[in-house]
Amino acid sequence: MAITKRVYVISDLHLGGRAGQDQDRGFRMMRHPDKLATFIRKVAEKSTDSVPVELVINGDFVDFLAHEHAQDERWTSFAYKPGAALRAFEQIVSGPDKPVFDALADFVKKNRLTLMLGNHDLELCLPEVRAALLRSLGDAPLAHLCFLYDGEALQVGDAIIEHGNAHDPANAVDFDGLRYLRAIRSRGYLDLTLQRRAFRPPPGSELVATVMNPLKERYAFLDLLKPESEALFSLLLAIEPDARDELRKLAGLVKGVAKNSLPKLGFPASLANVSAAGAGAEADPDALAEVIADALQADATVDPMSRTPSAPALADVSVGSWLESKLGLFRSLFERGDADLDARLPALRQAFRALEGDYTWKPDVEAGRRYLRAAKTLAADSGERSGYRFVVFGHTHHAKCVDLPDEGAVYLNSGTWANLLEFPSIPKNDDAAAETIIRRFADDLKQNRFAKDDRGLVDHADTSVVRQIFHPTYVRLDVKDDGKYLDGARLCTYDWKAERVE
Repeated sequence: MAITKRVYVISDLHLGGRAGQDQDRGFRMMRHPDKLATFIRKVAEKSTDSVPVELVINGDFVDFLAHEHAQDERWTSFAYKPGAALRAFEQIVSGPDKPVFDALADFVKKNRLTLMLGNHDLELCLPEVRAALLRSLGDAPLAHLCFLYDGEALQVGDAIIEHGNAHDPANAVDFDGLRYLRAIRSRGYLDLTLQRRAFRPPPGSELVATVMNPLKERYAFLDLLKPESEALFSLLLAIEPDARDELRKLAGLVKGVAKNSLPKLGFPASLANVSAAGAGAEADPDALAEVIADALQADATVDPMSRTPSAPALADVSVGSWLESKLGLFRSLFERGDADLDARLPALRQAFRALEGDYTWKPDVEAGRRYLRAAKTLAADSGERSGYRFVVFGHTHHAKCVDLPDEGAVYLNSGTWANLLEFPSIPKNDDAAAETIIRRFADDLKQNRFAKDDRGLVDHADTSVVRQIFHPTYVRLDVKDDGKYLDGARLCTYDWKAERVE
């Protein structure tokens, strides 16, 4: 059967945020809007009369969590105040990312665009913001635009596409509450107390707004670490012990979400009670680490939270666990104890060498077990439906193409167009050279110095060993002529130098 449509899936664009100057990264995660705009135009050029194209932006299209508000609430987990979300969106559209919106406006004139909600762009579903979005796209023909913002997944042939945060207890969204919030706002009920009773954003959003964003002014690398899960909780405790009180509250919220999660698909049993379940939960401050690990379903290879966060045992860094090694690394770099860096160097060497086996970066291995479990569940046949042959997520920022042989399926993750933090490699048999690199890495992180990546895309001091990697990826789905099946699905990397789209 002939291919009659091609669907291109991208995700985690994170448009928006204040741009920095010189060494200051600001609060932007999207560093290459010009390259994204060119990609969109190149996808449009792939369209023919016999094989049209569709572009799917699979969540975290814009980043409201990275937007600084001019009012008394500089950072907020959700823009409840009247006009706040609309002002934020209008600033995003008219700022450095304007070329992306211009490219989308041209794209949607003749091609189909599907937008899906993530967990950083929840305000995009508010009525006034949806109207502004449509205006930014040149009031696109409605037949060419689809926006899924109520927790729906997108089915394309025998592929299922969703952002993936529904399977992450820290970032699962209360869509019942969000629907109710839109309903009351559309009728002019803008009382903040009423709105907050109607909908509470995910604990992960509160983590970003109340803890991460204030810390990012001192530690610019924080948002380059994805996803916001176990490693980030521990990292924040390691570099900023004063964040303990905020994390204790958030741990209760996460635990409430986790208790209401169905183990099969990751959706809350009752979407309406997620916020209420977490609101009254409390965590013992002396057992914060255990609470978080339990709330996040202890997905790590070993329990990374089994030690007191403020006093990590460096000798216990495990070479066999990539996650434990990463936690040990950051704890060692930022520990506020009496031991100086010289005393910690042996443990740091061990941690860096263990990271050589970090599965997070391997495209054919999904290190996040909750996402792998969800993909397998969606791919498996059940009594109620046939399984999907291709499962496509985003959210984690790590591009994947993983065979699921038991299910006869493939799991793909579309990755991100934001930068990621790369750990430097160190010599295996030269401790002195390794220690030199480690010292530079620790100092660069503390001083917020970032080097150009391998492709020379980041304009910072070349002498730094801290590198941001720009690796723009997408998933291409080829749909057969009956529309029920795919001819294939591929994980692709955009060749921005040649401006080539597969």
